[in-house]
Amino acid sequence: MRRVLLPALLALALVAATRPHPAAAASTPLGADTAFLDGSFALASGNPAIAARYFTQALARRPQDSLLLHRAFAAALMAGTPEAATLARRLPGNDAATLLLIAGDMRARRFAAASNRLAGLRAIGPAGPLLPVLHAWLAEAQGHPRQALAALAPRVAAADAPGFFLLQAGLIADLTGQTAAARGFYHRTRLALGVTDLRVATILASFDARHHRRARALSTLAAMVAGSPEFAIALPALAAGLNHRPVAIPADGIAEAFLGLGATLRAADRPEAALLMLRLALAARPGFAPARLLAAELLGDQGKTADALALLDGIARTDPLTPVAALQRADLLRRAGKSAQALAVLTQLEAHFPHSAMPFAEAGDVLRTLHHPHRAAAAYSRALALSAPLTRRDWVLLYNRGIARDSFHDWAGAEADFRHALTLLPDQPLVLNYLGYSWADRGVHLNRALTMIEMAAKQRPDSAAITDSLGWVLYRRHDIAHALAVEQRAAEMAPADATINAHLGDVYWAAGHRLEARYQWQRALTLGPSPAEAAAIRARLRKGLTAALARAPAPH
Repeated sequence: MRRVLLPALLALALVAATRPHPAAAASTPLGADTAFLDGSFALASGNPAIAARYFTQALARRPQDSLLLHRAFAAALMAGTPEAATLARRLPGNDAATLLLIAGDMRARRFAAASNRLAGLRAIGPAGPLLPVLHAWLAEAQGHPRQALAALAPRVAAADAPGFFLLQAGLIADLTGQTAAARGFYHRTRLALGVTDLRVATILASFDARHHRRARALSTLAAMVAGSPEFAIALPALAAGLNHRPVAIPADGIAEAFLGLGATLRAADRPEAALLMLRLALAARPGFAPARLLAAELLGDQGKTADALALLDGIARTDPLTPVAALQRADLLRRAGKSAQALAVLTQLEAHFPHSAMPFAEAGDVLRTLHHPHRAAAAYSRALALSAPLTRRDWVLLYNRGIARDSFHDWAGAEADFRHALTLLPDQPLVLNYLGYSWADRGVHLNRALTMIEMAAKQRPDSAAITDSLGWVLYRRHDIAHALAVEQRAAEMAPADATINAHLGDVYWAAGHRLEARYQWQRALTLGPSPAEAAAIRARLRKGLTAALARAPAPH
């Protein structure tokens, strides 16, 4: 296949999977075959930066190898390294390479070169949806605004035109002073896409603010934050910057197009293709904060913390989205097990944004992982105070504070939090499960507990933890036969869960199956239970269940 958008996704040599994982490109020269196999393994393992270094070594020895060249370029592009542009110049038939070079040409105002490259792209294949947008922005760059909109006319003429093209048409009309046309395109964009997306909302709000409709602009941003509360911390800065056009030069426009397509691909669960588009966006507009945030989120989901953090480092400190990037940085560090570093980031945010609930809420999560439940509860309390009046989305703050309070034996406070959370969102399965399980474990409100856990189980039938809770409440109600069937199903769903296996042992014991009970308890001890749970299991192994019904560990 001569033209490919993602050459890195071609089948890799099977022998590469048998090689040890390369931690980094070797410092001593490798043979071409060895470097190729190590690079292929690194690429398949999700390490494009390492793969690019190996492929570069192999290319030095086999510069005419087409497959090797394509893989080296794909790895360099996905890693965002400068070598990608150098390799792209050697791949005139590769769509991704051509798009990368066009992005660079537009940024450097080499419009004639961009035009020549654009002529080589076909209207079919992965690059097809971008062609009319690229033609439009190139026409605008060369001083032909009417031709620019004409290039998009076939895509925006229909009443149900895609919002992607309507937004691009609006940006071009806005930049070139065609205010009436811009207003029409933006209005249709709002109808097609809504205002929950950060970039769409910011662009529409900017236009309104610059045309004497600031109240509507602020309302648009507020609606965006209502749908995406993680951006609430940036709302004042976003509002302050509304008088600036979102697109200043044509290169910014194609960056918007790449970002829009990347977001669409991410929503379609195509993370590799989405990341490629975001890399192209950054080639056209290197400091583009929305693209960096989304790319960092993608990489973080893949466990590539260092690469994600590097992307966030490229966001200017003066950018309105800087506090959002700091929250994302803290989350990445927490998920990577670097909770102390995450807490340090959040402490700085709390100092700079003392009226925002987000840093305090995130700090509560981190403090719980650091086993500081009192401090976590205090952080959640601060977040709740700043969030007043509470809305449906604030159930999670009450839920998390309830868990923190329960862990330091303030059950009265925890129960009040769970009850309050259910007044905000009555069918929330996590809250229903935790409160119902806790009541059952204490032997109170058993009928209500069963009803609540059954509600949770209907919403999350594949949740082993909720299935286990259902078995436990049946056990506490002395419905041993049903409890046994449910706990057996939970253990099948999560065979490596220590708590579930221990529960199954308890139910076996209550059913009179003492040998099976001891087996499950022994198995649970091999599955990494908490120290307190391990002690309780060992006591069972020594004495059996000395009471008719024993207390269980905290719910999942």
